[in-house]
Amino acid sequence: MLEFLLNNVIFDYIIIILLFINFLLTITIDLKEQKKELKCLFLLSRINQIKIGIMLVSILIVSILIYINFSNLIRTIIYFIIPAILLIKNIFNTYRKNQVLSIDDKYYKLWSIYIFFIFFSAKAIPIYYNFLSSLNHNIKEILLIIYLLMKVILFTFFFLTNIAILLSNLNILKPFNIQNIKSNDIYYKFKNYDFILYQKTHSKLMFTIDILIYFLLSIPTIIYNLIIIICLKIFNKLKLFKNYIIKIIYKFNDNSNRIIRKITNISIIVAFSTVHIIIIIYSSLFSDKIAQVYNFLATVILIPFIYDSIKSNHNSKA
Repeated sequence: MLEFLLNNVIFDYIIIILLFINFLLTITIDLKEQKKELKCLFLLSRINQIKIGIMLVSILIVSILIYINFSNLIRTIIYFIIPAILLIKNIFNTYRKNQVLSIDDKYYKLWSIYIFFIFFSAKAIPIYYNFLSSLNHNIKEILLIIYLLMKVILFTFFFLTNIAILLSNLNILKPFNIQNIKSNDIYYKFKNYDFILYQKTHSKLMFTIDILIYFLLSIPTIIYNLIIIICLKIFNKLKLFKNYIIKIIYKFNDNSNRIIRKITNISIIVAFSTVHIIIIIYSSLFSDKIAQVYNFLATVILIPFIYDSIKSNHNSKA
């Protein structure tokens, strides 16, 4: 389990795939919303359009020059400082106020995911092994616990946040149609052998043959009709379930803040629980003193988050 958490690239790929999908959907929604602003831009006078164009070109040139001369600093700002600030801001906003998943909020949340790729991807582990090899064993234990907690918290948080953004984007784009099941109910007429030979000839011989055919087909006919009816019932139930899921997706934005707050609570609870299991399984790696301290701190830290989750569940039911 420890090896799986530290070195498995599946965590990286899951986040990358969701990040890629959400960036595409968010950009699509953003471009749709920008059409109105572009129309307003085209309605400006020729001079104002030229002014805006010059400003944009000037900003682009200055940005390129700064990047060329301070590339290392700019990369640090883009891939570390800004994502770290955005991550702290997102978590702070989750508990401070109601937040709607606006386009800007989605970009901020997606940008903050770079923190995970820099410090908690499988490729970063060998660097830590080499860099921390000379440290005291007790310090390594503490750092390992902190690292595992942060990795599980961030993975759970980013994974569930990406799912939330995906649901919000689907809510806006509305790519699925809710079918009217009542109007689309399929009336099934029972299939049966109808003495075809006798109806055509009206002879006693054909009537006798039809009786024999009907006798032979009776059980297979019953089985066939039962299978068809069951399949149609299951199909209608699946359509009802699909409509239910679509309605949940399309109502997601109404509860987005509560859901994101719950996501943060779940991330912390999952992380502390996972690391507790690791400490129990790999007890030879951790001293009794550090294990006892961790258990105490985990209990103290988890109580308010579990209480908050229970309270939010109770309030939502009320």
